[in-house]
This record gives sequence, C-alpha cells and structure tokens, in this order.
Amino acid sequence: MFDVEESEQEQDSKLIHIGLHMHKCAGMTLQDHFEKCDVEGRRFRHTNALINYNLSRPDIEECNTPSQRSVKIIWGHHIYDYLMAMWPRRQAFLFTFLRHPVSRIVSWYKYNANLRLNRTGSLESYRSFDDYAVKKSNSMCHFILERFPNLVSSDSDALHDRAISVLDKFGFIGLQEDFTTSANNLMNFLELPPLPEENRVNTDRNRIEVNYDSKVIEELNESDLLLYKYATERYQKSPNPDPSRLIDPKSIFSKSQKESFRGFVNIRAEHLTSTIESAKKQEDYCADNLRRMVFLLIRQCFAETDPNKAIFYQKVLLDFVEEFDIDLEKKDIRKIKNLKQIRKTMRLEGLKSGKKSVVPIP
Repeated sequence: MFDVEESEQEQDSKLIHIGLHMHKCAGMTLQDHFEKCDVEGRRFRHTNALINYNLSRPDIEECNTPSQRSVKIIWGHHIYDYLMAMWPRRQAFLFTFLRHPVSRIVSWYKYNANLRLNRTGSLESYRSFDDYAVKKSNSMCHFILERFPNLVSSDSDALHDRAISVLDKFGFIGLQEDFTTSANNLMNFLELPPLPEENRVNTDRNRIEVNYDSKVIEELNESDLLLYKYATERYQKSPNPDPSRLIDPKSIFSKSQKESFRGFVNIRAEHLTSTIESAKKQEDYCADNLRRMVFLLIRQCFAETDPNKAIFYQKVLLDFVEEFDIDLEKKDIRKIKNLKQIRKTMRLEGLKSGKKSVVPIP
C-alpha cells in the first residue's frame, strides 16, 4: 500500500507516475487496482473529474496543496503532457499499455455495441463494424500524439515515427496480451501489491458477434501496427520498467505554457460536453444533478493559483452552462475561488443566449 507519512521535501523529491489509459488495453483493471490500493485517496488521482467526485477526491487541477504534493500516480484517458508542469520539481515517469490493433478495435466495437444493446435493447441503426474500423484506424498513434504534443522529437511525416518518438520517452510499455506479467512488473516498480488473480474488469461479454477480415483491419492500421511492433520488441528485450527514462518538466515547459494548457483544457472540455450530451439522452436524466456536476467541475478547475488560468476556465465552463441551459445560481458563482480576480476581467452575469464554441480562445 501507499506510504502516506512523508515531509513536503520528501514528497517533492519523488517521481510523479503518469499513466495513459489507452482504450481497450485492460486499463479499467489497472484503475480498479490503483483505487483499492489507495482507499484514503492520498496517492492516486484520476484525470476524470467525475470519478474523483464519486470517490470524494479533489480534482487534478488542485495544485500546490498538501494533498496534491502527496500524489504518486495520475491515470486516465485525459492525460496530457501539460500535467507534468503541475509538479515542476518532480521528474515524471510515463507508462501505458498497448494491444494488437486488430483485437483492440474488435473489442472496442463489441464494448460500445454492448453498451448500446444494454441501453436500448436493440442494435438497429447502429453503425457497422466496417465503418467503426475506419473511424478508429491508427487510433493508438493519434491518441499518443494528441496527448503528448510537446514530446514529439521526430521530423518525419510518418505517423508512426512521430508516435514512437513520444513512446520512446515512456518508462514502461505493457502489453495487454501479457497483461498479468506486465501489470505485476509495473506494480513492483510502483511498490504496490500484485494484482489478485481473476481481477479483470470490463472484459468482453461476447454478446456481440463481429465478422471481420484481419487483413483489412491491418491495412487500415499500418501505423498502429508499426507502433505495436516497436512496443513488442522493446517489451521482449526487457519487460520491466526502465527507471532511466524520466522526464524533467523544466526541460519541456521552459517557455510559454499557453498552448499546452489550452490543449489540456480541450481534452477535458470534450469529455465534459460528451458526458452532458449522454446524460441528456438518458430517461433518468436529472437537470439538477447535471447542474451540480457542472458546478463541481467549475469549482475544481478554479482551485488554481494562477489567475489567468482561472479566468480561462471560467470562460470555458460558463459557456457550457449557457450552451446546455444549466441553471447556475449567483450564490454558486460566489463560492468560486479567485472570484475577485476573475471579476476584474470578465462579467459573470447577463450571458447572451446562443450556442458558443466548445472551447473559446482567450
């Protein structure tokens, strides 16, 4: 389990372990284990604000606090290289898990089709697997490049070359096909207990049958196959984490962080809008719950010591409030941290009607 009794100096000197949750690569099993190892919520933080809320934990935006200095592991789909700048005195160790592109896309389709089937009882009018496979082509490369734009060190036009230049900086790349060994090698490095046997979460339920041609999927995913080949060869050479592959945040973010911060907001904003849209389509949708959810995100995003960042978040999230017709009361707005500073640069009341862009540029 995590050791929680450390001084601030000891906390700052420790590594911050940042894990990229690649879809359908056994990430939910890892997440479940991290949560069970950190029942007090002191050392593990998810990038999903809703998950942190459900676990009664502060969001990752709450920097420069004792609870954040003790964080050891950051994990999720919404990882972005800007996160390293939040702990400028701690070197970053990056890790992820990959999977063969064919089995990954098939599993991804079956997972989403099962969600649709469970929700509606039918797959009528649901997209075909062929259309889905085209949409998800080379998605591992794209996902890595979208999350780590400041780590690209290749000038090549080839998608896989740029993605590999990022992945080469990761301290550990596990394989879903050898998950138990991969995961326990990582747990040993993180000084956590091994995963219990039969602890797989979110596995296929085999309710959906998919007919596909592996060669066609491989042709659609040439870059992902080359990325996976790199990861496999590296894993076969050494299946253990490499403690020498560390990143110093100061070397990445020595200049302006504006674009990095903007990209980070974009990723979280996209998740917020999709979550809201999904909630509005559900029969059990509750407007008051949605209002509280959005207010939660506003409040968490404003636990920010930099007033310029706080202002940017204010504008983004108030646009969401208006776009989705969410009733945010004045008494709620008054509770927002840095409110006085924010009032100097923008008005908080009398928002005009009309749909706005998801992420307005300041």
